[in-house]
Amino acid sequence: SLIIARNSGLKIPVAINTGGYESINTLKLFDGLVDIYMPDFKFWSSKLSSQIINAPDYKDRAIESLNEMYRQVGSIILDSETGLMKKGMIVRHLMMPGQLFDTKKILDYLTCEFGNNIYMSLMSQYTPMPQLQTLKDNGRIIPDFLLRKVPHNHYESACDYLGGLDQENAFVQDESSAGDEMIPPFKF
Repeated sequence: SLIIARNSGLKIPVAINTGGYESINTLKLFDGLVDIYMPDFKFWSSKLSSQIINAPDYKDRAIESLNEMYRQVGSIILDSETGLMKKGMIVRHLMMPGQLFDTKKILDYLTCEFGNNIYMSLMSQYTPMPQLQTLKDNGRIIPDFLLRKVPHNHYESACDYLGGLDQENAFVQDESSAGDEMIPPFKF
């Protein structure tokens, strides 16, 4: 559909929101078709990625994926008239409660690898799903840290840390973004 749209005159940038755990073969299908990638980089620790999403290889796969995305779109390009992004990458990192070390490792990697050639979005909005406690009470193995929000001082520390890395292209959230107003009434 992207090829048809481009051949039919589509001029606006094409942006793709990804989980950061894509295969290189899948990403290569988008080469030349995507202008802006918005991947997540969720975990550094393989223990953490194993616990939460059963993917001990998450970090390595995410790094490969980010490198391929960057190869395709390169450094940030903004429209000189509107200031809107025309090309580039916005890497999002959702902090997990009690996992400040993991966050710092991700910020170190992104800054070292890409510097100010990408945008980073440091998010504090993790909100425990109300059903997690019920699942835990019914015998499911749920790590305790998933039952609470990101501590205020951890998010402040991560923001300060990011600032100390001289990252100019970063977005941070107001901590009020963490809340259960947007959680649908899931049924298990």
